[in-house]
Amino acid sequence: MPGPNKPSLSQINHGLAPLVDDLLLAWDPGFFFTRMHLYPSGHLCQSAVIPLVCDIMGVRQAGGFAGPTNTIFCSCCFFTRDRIEEFKSSEWSMRSCTEHRQFAEKWRDAQTVEEQRDIVDCYGVRYSEPLRLPYWNPVLFTVLDSMHTDFLLKLHHHMRNIWGADPSLPLGEGYQAPTTHPTRPSDSALATVLGREVLEEVWKDQERTQLPSFMTAAPKVAADKRTPTADHWRSIGLIHLVITLIRLWGQDERCKGDMLHNYMHLVMAIHISNMQSMLNDKIDLYSYHYKKYFCGVLDLHKEARIRPVHHMGFHYDMLLRAFGPVHSWWAWAFERFNYTLQNIKTNSKFGRLLIWFLSSLQLIP
Repeated sequence: MPGPNKPSLSQINHGLAPLVDDLLLAWDPGFFFTRMHLYPSGHLCQSAVIPLVCDIMGVRQAGGFAGPTNTIFCSCCFFTRDRIEEFKSSEWSMRSCTEHRQFAEKWRDAQTVEEQRDIVDCYGVRYSEPLRLPYWNPVLFTVLDSMHTDFLLKLHHHMRNIWGADPSLPLGEGYQAPTTHPTRPSDSALATVLGREVLEEVWKDQERTQLPSFMTAAPKVAADKRTPTADHWRSIGLIHLVITLIRLWGQDERCKGDMLHNYMHLVMAIHISNMQSMLNDKIDLYSYHYKKYFCGVLDLHKEARIRPVHHMGFHYDMLLRAFGPVHSWWAWAFERFNYTLQNIKTNSKFGRLLIWFLSSLQLIP
């Protein structure tokens, strides 16, 4: 798959097939090393690869699930978009590995594209090459990467879409006036929570705040034309807004105070889920704060658009219990490496990128 565009739904399996062939050998029979430090006479090693770490679109494509815009969009349960505001997990029909394999094989053996499309619409499943691995559990191993879901989606959506951030508008009340006509400037002013007055205070606090070395300094909120990265959203959402909004709204007993408390539930949920150590008590605390945040959004921002990623956050506790702290299965390192590769000037010549990569690792002269 030379690119430059991402592979289509039909191409992705052709690219994964050689990798899965090697992974099958690594699992059974494995590789025998003739001499090792602890095993001078040699030792048989078997290896498996879990989990699948990508952004939401990539993980759905490689994992064999329908995209987040599909009617059945969740990779953990058979939840439909018309019920996206429900939060009682006891009423959800959860997916199983056995059912997924049955539906995926049914999609693979379908005779027409229309049959395959019907299967995707009914079950939200496609066939993917990792299903050839005997240990592969697509429901559990298709994880939600915290870099994309927490910072690039949840924090971004709350600040930009639910609250609204525009330095050209005054401070609003955080709701969109119901209308039967096209949106007017006055409607936007009512809906913009992070208006001129608040953003000016945020910018002042940003200049006075000294961040630790492991945090990336963020551009001015809503003032810089650059697209914020996940590092930027982490600094803005978990530090700068928290400092300023507590100072401005901490004593407010009306709408602004309620919005602050609701936002702090999101901050706490993201903070807990990204800790470097994880216990069952912390996972339960994450679930508590996230449910409070979700219910608060439905109550305070009735016109807000709930996105699939908000529902998927309710399944995050399952992943934390299965894989532990997210630092071992998030995408920060991979995305930084992708950024490095994307900045290499190859002049669209196929194979030059591979040659540069091998030479940089000193595998070829």
